[in-house]
Amino acid sequence: MAYAHDMRARTATNCQDVAATQLVDILLVEDSHAEARLIEALLTQSRNPRFRVTRVAEAHAAQSHLTHGTAVDVVLLDLNLPDSQGLATFSCVQRVAPQVPIVVLTGMGDESLGLEASRLGAQEYLIKGSVRADLLIRTLRFAIERN
Repeated sequence: MAYAHDMRARTATNCQDVAATQLVDILLVEDSHAEARLIEALLTQSRNPRFRVTRVAEAHAAQSHLTHGTAVDVVLLDLNLPDSQGLATFSCVQRVAPQVPIVVLTGMGDESLGLEASRLGAQEYLIKGSVRADLLIRTLRFAIERN
């Protein structure tokens, strides 16, 4: 009996080790240093998967990264950036990487913008200031799975 219990425990541990090695690459497009740090802190609460974040602060930098940089699994995109505003931000990022799922970040008063971005192809939108770790992690995972 002790052997069967030990095997189940070892198998469970091995499965957890394999799952814990999953790494999700995120391109975070956010011009606010404080917002970016908050999102990165929320993502560190995930054990499975682990997230590696590359941050850029402008839409043209996101386009460049998606065109010439390393592959990403998902884009987390603020719609209001210094060089692009609103749905134009979503469109210019989606145009260069239509195969990459995009989760949009909107301000408190911009929920309609998030909905419209979803209609145009964003996987989901999140409202800044109301994002919790569990919601952020689940949203990113589902965006990747649905894509």
